[in-house]
Amino acid sequence: MNADERERRKQEREQKKQEILALYGNEVPFASISTPYVEGNLAFPLNSYVNLTGYEKGILLHQDRLFGESVSQFVYYDHLKPIVIQTKEEIYRDVSLGKLILFGPLAFGMKDKKVERKRYFLISFDEYFGIFTCGFGCPTFVLKVNEARMKYLNSLNEEDATS
Repeated sequence: MNADERERRKQEREQKKQEILALYGNEVPFASISTPYVEGNLAFPLNSYVNLTGYEKGILLHQDRLFGESVSQFVYYDHLKPIVIQTKEEIYRDVSLGKLILFGPLAFGMKDKKVERKRYFLISFDEYFGIFTCGFGCPTFVLKVNEARMKYLNSLNEEDATS
C-alpha cells in the first residue's frame, strides 16, 4: 500500500464520516450497546446480537453478518416512542385469549406460576417493535437515548415555533 492509496482511503473515511454527521448528527456519549434481539418484527434474526447507537437525530440499529450484507436501520427520534426497561411479565401483561376464554373475568386476577426477573427493553416506532435483552450498560443507554430524543423533539418544536 503506497502513500497515495493511504491518502485516498483516509479521504474516503473522512467523507463517509461527514455524510454520517449530516444524516445522523453526532454520536451521543455512552449511548451505544450490543445486545441480543429477543422478539419483534424488525429485520434481524431472533437471538442475534444487534448494535444500537444513539445519535443526535435518532438511533441506529446495525448488525454485521459473516455471510451476506449487514443490516442497518436508522430511526429518527420523531418516529421513536420512549424506550422503556421492563420485565417480560410487564411486557406481556395483557391477558392471553386462552385464559380469557377458559376463566372469563377471573383470568384478570390469575397469576402465572413462573416469575421471571430478567429485564428487557422495548424499542417501538411506527408499526415496528423490537425487544432486546437488558444487560450491562443498558440503563445508561436507555437514559442517554431518551434524553437525546427529548432534546431532538424540543429542537423540532422550537423550529416550528420560529417558522
